[in-house]
Amino acid sequence: MLRLRDWLDAIMGWLLVLLMASMALVVFLQVFCRYVLNNPLPWPEEAARMAVVWLSFIGAYMAMRKDSHIGINLLVAKLPDVWQVYVGILGNPLVLWFLLVIVQQGIVMMVLTVGDPMPYTGISMGLWVYSVFPIAGFCMALDTALNIWDGLLLCRRGEGKSLGVGK
Repeated sequence: MLRLRDWLDAIMGWLLVLLMASMALVVFLQVFCRYVLNNPLPWPEEAARMAVVWLSFIGAYMAMRKDSHIGINLLVAKLPDVWQVYVGILGNPLVLWFLLVIVQQGIVMMVLTVGDPMPYTGISMGLWVYSVFPIAGFCMALDTALNIWDGLLLCRRGEGKSLGVGK
């Protein structure tokens, strides 16, 4: 399981680097063409917008993976270790259910908009914009499912604070 997570983290990390670099390059190109050549290009705004959407969702996966999302765990941290595990056992399946809804609805949105081109670039909204919902949602759901599995294995062995709650 660890190798799968490491492999996925490496791919997503490189994707983030590629997206950030391409967004910076496209925005620089647009600024150069607009202010130096006095001839703005129509497509860089769309490309930069797509990169921001992808950066947001892939970044959300990476933040989830590193447990860096904002969380209000003051109450959970005050509970005894055993109850913290129970809260994790209840909370993680709810998160997994929500992520699976995002994947399912993302696929629906992708299918509905696959024929809709973006105005300037003409690329498919469904394939290149909305596809981030099922991709990032699946990655987050996979990580959550692996966390549930790891937590259940640790609970079985009797180790406290196994699900990473109440930190």
